Amino acid sequence: MIDCINAKLSNDLGNLAYRTLSFAYKHCDQLTPQPKDLLPEDELMLGAARDLLPVMRGLIDDLTLHRVTQSTNAVVQQANRYIDTQAPWALRKSDPERMATVLWVLMETLRHIGILSQPVTPSIAAALLDQLAVPADARSFDALTVQHQLIAGTPLPLPGIIIPRHEAVVPPAEDLTPAAAAPAEEPTLTATELEALELQVQQQADRVRALKEEGAGKQAVGEAVGELLTLKSQLPEGHALKGGGKKPAKAGRRG
Repeated sequence: MIDCINAKLSNDLGNLAYRTLSFAYKHCDQLTPQPKDLLPEDELMLGAARDLLPVMRGLIDDLTLHRVTQSTNAVVQQANRYIDTQAPWALRKSDPERMATVLWVLMETLRHIGILSQPVTPSIAAALLDQLAVPADARSFDALTVQHQLIAGTPLPLPGIIIPRHEAVVPPAEDLTPAAAAPAEEPTLTATELEALELQVQQQADRVRALKEEGAGKQAVGEAVGELLTLKSQLPEGHALKGGGKKPAKAGRRG
């Protein structure tokens, strides 16, 4: 259960929210950014977010409740691909108006995710909506319309980690006798979670290399490296990617 929370929430939604909001806060004067002309890829991202409500209602009507969270996770993953592809950190100097548009699209996507997540993870959803500066009276499903979309120029609060990684509860030290004390076991990832994390590490490493090759500024490279190290820290000890190498290829048969 803890591994699932860490993989789906901390790694996917938590990292997306922090990357987006911290960058917007720092480079948009602590205000909700002003979007300009939307490109097809922006409309595609916003369309996926706006389609979530009717999709979820259909799943609930069909009593396929397990697919409700799956549909939300799919949009979160799409948003992570969107931010990596659009690379607002690279647009900061070359095209600040485009950077602002990309950040606004991501924040509006997060607004939909936050409102729709309230019945499932109310505390996390509330923290996300607080950081998006969504008013308390604009958090119902009725607010999932274009008329209620984020308003440029709205002051943003100082961003923070909305979903801390969960750790297994360990008994207090005084309750452990020397005979009962044992080395702490590292949380294990399922094969699926490990594969997803490996992919995230490799994609982030590619992004760091691309930024260096493009001659990006130290700040942009430093932020990307920081995100890479955060992802690597979640890998098991001794993992090939933890040390910076590539994932070992599967051994083939000897002829």
